[in-house]
This record gives sequence, structure tokens and C-alpha cells, in this order.
Amino acid sequence: MSLLSLRWLFRRAFRRAVYVPRPWRALGRLRLGSVIVGKAYVTDGDGIRVSRQEIRFSGLDAPEWDQPAKRQNGDWFAHGQQVKSALIGKIGGRLVHVEIEGYDRFGRALGIVTCDGQDIGEWLVREGHAIAAYGKRYRHVEREAKRARRGMWAHDVNIDPRTWRHRQ
Repeated sequence: MSLLSLRWLFRRAFRRAVYVPRPWRALGRLRLGSVIVGKAYVTDGDGIRVSRQEIRFSGLDAPEWDQPAKRQNGDWFAHGQQVKSALIGKIGGRLVHVEIEGYDRFGRALGIVTCDGQDIGEWLVREGHAIAAYGKRYRHVEREAKRARRGMWAHDVNIDPRTWRHRQ
């Protein structure tokens, strides 16, 4: 078992044993259509924290932190870590605008994230870092990424993030 696997197992067991409240989740719900402006702190491939509010990108799903993928040369790697790094490079610490569209079952705000006028969710899907999972907003961009074999579409083995979560 690799060191990465052991760390993941320990973290997962510890999280279940001890509940640590997250202060940004305790904030009141924002109205639909409201806009948050602030620096983006990337939490994973499809989530950020802005102004102490946890935000999930609306209309897409990205690989989980420990989700593997296989390159064409046969090497396996942690795909979710690669996606998070790409997102940090794109918006980490930069000023973003988030339009709130709703809330997920965990109480996290779902929103459209823009930086310098660019829809970052669309960028994630176009670069093959995420799939257009919920709704039709990014379907045309996903088809473009598949045709161009960008990001996850260039890998030999790639697992849909929803399937990966279900298996785990």
C-alpha cells in the first residue's frame, strides 16, 4: 500500500471519528442571484472558498483528490491533485465574482465563478479538467474538449467523478 493511500485512509477515519465544525458553513445562506466578490482559495478541483463562504462550481464535476487516472504511457497518477493545481494556477488568490445559483445537499453554495470576465467553470470543462455533469450549460464545451482530447479525455483510463465517489 502506498504512502498516499495510507494518508488517505487515516484522514478518512479521523474525519469520521471527530467532527470539526467549519466556520464558513455556519454563515447565513445567501440569496439566490446574489454576488460574492473576494479572493479565491482553492479547496479542490471543483470548490473554492470566497469571503469565508464555501462555493462549488455549478454545472460541473471534477475528479476527487485521490482519484487515479492512467496516462497513455501507462503511468497512474492522482488526477484530482493535478486538477486542483491547475485551478490554483488559474485563480488561486485572485479576485473572483461568484453568482449564487443554489445550494447542494451539504449546504454549500453553488455558483458561477468568473475571474477577469471569464467563466472559470467553462474553462475547467474546456481544458478537460472537469465534466459537464449537472445541466446543459457546459455540454457543448465538453464535446469540444473530447474532440480535441484535452485533459482527462487524453488519458488511457479515466473514471467519471460521480462513479468514483459511488465506488468509494
